Amino acid sequence: MNPTLLFVQAEKLSYNSAAQSRFLYISKELQNIGYKSIVIGKSLKKDINNKMVSLPFVKEKSLFSRIIQDIQIYLYSFKYILFSNIRFVYVRRTNILIPIIIFAKLCGKKVIYDFHGYRLINSTFPRKINSSQRVDRYLELQLLKVSDYVITVSETLKSQLPPKYQKKTLVIENSVDLGIFKNQLGIKQIKFLKEKYGIKDENKKVVFFVVGGSRSEYYPEDLIEMQRYVDNIYSLIVCNLTAYRNLKKISAKYDDVLLYDNIPNQEVISILKYVADICIIPYDKDSPNSHIKNYCCCRKSSEYLASGKPIIISEVERIPVYLKEKENYITYKSKDPQDLADKINLLLENKNLYEQMCRNNSELAQKVTWGESIKKSGILNILDKRI
Repeated sequence: MNPTLLFVQAEKLSYNSAAQSRFLYISKELQNIGYKSIVIGKSLKKDINNKMVSLPFVKEKSLFSRIIQDIQIYLYSFKYILFSNIRFVYVRRTNILIPIIIFAKLCGKKVIYDFHGYRLINSTFPRKINSSQRVDRYLELQLLKVSDYVITVSETLKSQLPPKYQKKTLVIENSVDLGIFKNQLGIKQIKFLKEKYGIKDENKKVVFFVVGGSRSEYYPEDLIEMQRYVDNIYSLIVCNLTAYRNLKKISAKYDDVLLYDNIPNQEVISILKYVADICIIPYDKDSPNSHIKNYCCCRKSSEYLASGKPIIISEVERIPVYLKEKENYITYKSKDPQDLADKINLLLENKNLYEQMCRNNSELAQKVTWGESIKKSGILNILDKRI
């Protein structure tokens, strides 16, 4: 069977970040349905997703090696566009892929643009933007213009687009692959996992937050400062410690704050299943994105659901629309660590509420899978078109 889609992104292919894993999950799900695809992107590992990637990668250690990787992406993309009979070229937000888009259009291929909206939406807030940002915004508008179809991660991002582009825009929300939660750990493995992440006291509960990359809309400091008001809880935080440089300093005075740099996503899943008692999404109330209703459907909320654990979220506008307050989560006041501590204690002390929320989240997780998201998006209708 000839491949239907060519996925191209200029970032690394990795399951450790929601943005970088998006194409891997979408292509994997489409492959399961019967739409063969090829995925191209930067990686230090070959054949990362069921041998759908076939690039001779070089290690990204210098500017020269990064240029070599870009050239590889161009050459292999051109090769597949010309010789593989693919019908759709699906690209993720990046301006260096514009030559690939132009080449695809010249060859009569349909272009699907995965639009995240950061440059456009962020530029609507009252602040100065530099010349580089103006260029990015102009190029992004051109990408929207030339693409045959646009994909966004939420209805809110779709609504931010000019009306003429909304007509060709579909929504594929960041979702969850329930299969990654099927791995079972034995008693010794669970014990090793807890020891590895500093859980020395089995009597203490664990609240957990994980974020990939550098994202200004989160405020993990709340999980640290709330330690002033509790004495039986670990705060386990996994993030890019280079991006969140202040966390080490402010956590030094608390023995029960456990900070770790980015770790493999499968290990995050194991922590969710076997270590965490409550999951936290500490949105920053002062981030502009926090005031955009249902701004973005984040992967962590769906993975939190799949773990079957209660969730506590900052009280902001951007909470995913499919989550229901007091059914799937409760809120706390952003940058109010005492309120966060109070809400944690509320869940831990109210056994009925805790267990009901666990059941609700496990049930809801079945409805926010990649398969469900793709089916309701309408992309299958596009792929089945023969014109």
